[in-house]
Amino acid sequence: MKPFRFSLERVLAWRQNQLGLEEARLEQLRGQLAATEQTRRWVLERRVTEQTAVAQSTNVAGEQLMSLERLRVWTLREEGRLTARMAEMARAIQVQEGAVNEARRRVRLVERLKERKHENWRVETDRELDTMAGEFAVAQWRRAQD
Repeated sequence: MKPFRFSLERVLAWRQNQLGLEEARLEQLRGQLAATEQTRRWVLERRVTEQTAVAQSTNVAGEQLMSLERLRVWTLREEGRLTARMAEMARAIQVQEGAVNEARRRVRLVERLKERKHENWRVETDRELDTMAGEFAVAQWRRAQD
C-alpha cells in the first residue's frame, strides 16, 4: 500500500497563500478607511471647538473671525475631500471583498478535490486490504487442507 499523496499540494498551498494576501489587502484597506474616518472626525471636531471658543469669547476681534472663517472653509473642503476618499475606499473594499471571496472559492475547490482524491485512495486501500485478507485466508485454508 502506498501512502496518500496529493499531486496538487503545491497548488493548494499557493492558493492558500494567495487567499492570505487578498485578506491582508482587505484588512489594509479597512484600516485606511478607519484612519480616514478618524481624520474626518478630527477635522469636524476642530471646527466645532474653534467655533465654540469664539462664541464663548466676550471680546472677538475681526482677525479671529477671519481666522475662524478660513478654518471653516478649510474644514468644509477637507471634509469633502476626505468623504470622497472614503467613498473611493469603500468601493475598493467592495472590489477586494470580491477578490477574497474568489480566492476562498478557489482554495475550497482544490480542498474538495483533495478530499475526493483522499476518499478514492482510502477506498482503493480498503479494497487492497480486503484482497490481501482474502488471499491470506485462502492460503491458510490451503495449508490446513494439506
